[in-house]
Amino acid sequence: MTDRWGSLLARSLAVDREADNLALTGVFFALKGRGDHIITTAVEHPAILDLLRFLARLGARVTVIPVDRTGMIDPEAADDAAMLASVAGSGQLSERNAALSAPFRVPPPILEDKHHAEPSAFMPENLLREARRQKGLPIANVPLVCVLDPDGDIMRELVRAGRAHRDPSWACYHTDLYVVRDGGSAYGIIGGAVGASFAVLVAEELFASGCGYLLSITSAGQIAPLRAPPYFILIDRALRDEGTSYHYLPPARYSEADPTLVGAAQRALASVDVAVVRGSTWTTDAPFRETATVIAARQAEGVLAVEMEAAALYAFATARRRPVLCVAHVTNQMGRTDGDFEKGEASGARDALRLIEAIVGLVDPPGPTDAGGAHP
Repeated sequence: MTDRWGSLLARSLAVDREADNLALTGVFFALKGRGDHIITTAVEHPAILDLLRFLARLGARVTVIPVDRTGMIDPEAADDAAMLASVAGSGQLSERNAALSAPFRVPPPILEDKHHAEPSAFMPENLLREARRQKGLPIANVPLVCVLDPDGDIMRELVRAGRAHRDPSWACYHTDLYVVRDGGSAYGIIGGAVGASFAVLVAEELFASGCGYLLSITSAGQIAPLRAPPYFILIDRALRDEGTSYHYLPPARYSEADPTLVGAAQRALASVDVAVVRGSTWTTDAPFRETATVIAARQAEGVLAVEMEAAALYAFATARRRPVLCVAHVTNQMGRTDGDFEKGEASGARDALRLIEAIVGLVDPPGPTDAGGAHP
């Protein structure tokens, strides 16, 4: 009996799918002369979404409206014009989408087939295992606290002063890890990991190698004219205008920092003689496409600066449940004035080191028996 009912159910589902295909295709071609805009939602059945991709290749303008984690549509996510322009939709659009506010295009590949709870097939541990095998390196842990220095100025200053030494056990194919020992504490630092994808790749490898807290200090362009650069921003959220974050979290406007980490750092930095403010930044993948229009829009939104890593690092931190803190070093006004990009003493490294030392002391306070170095 079970097999019989299973067979009937399978045939019923196949008939339902064919009926949907015929209905949507028929409506599209019948009304194509009056309009070609089809609206649905991201929670539509995959069979319907597949058909809509096919119709898009035949000239349909398909709008797929995203939903939040509860399956509801954000009223700010779409525009009334999108609803008025529609000619068909498979969901109960008139009932569920009455308050929409901006049209969406067919989702780009970066938003397709993402199942954020599904485990990764390619793990950083596996890459590091093979790198160690090829290079003949032992298994070794990095320091508890590690720092990403995309510009590399901090790392170069530490090496110049003889305070940082290359860790020969770091197996990463793409970067060198330097270890700094100050009194009873130590931290690792990696320079040159510029951009969202590179920063997160290195972050994955650091946490797979024993890192317990990651601090990123990246240079940034000024959006809100709070004061003359240089100064620092303790980033509490970052606008997701890059690609990497969407591989870790569902679509949203911002990646949020852990408020506990931000609050603790803010308190620790209150006594440090560097200029630090707290606020949001805009993470971009394309710094040379920052137009006057989009800069004005970001400023109106309350964004303080533009940088290239924070949104992705915070998305990674949320998805992987890792402690990550991002700081923007506002060093420029995007070259719109002469004499720009003046970072301060030692290319800004001296002020950045004061900030790093305060946060390292907060996370890994020196102890009398702590010789500094890698943590098991």
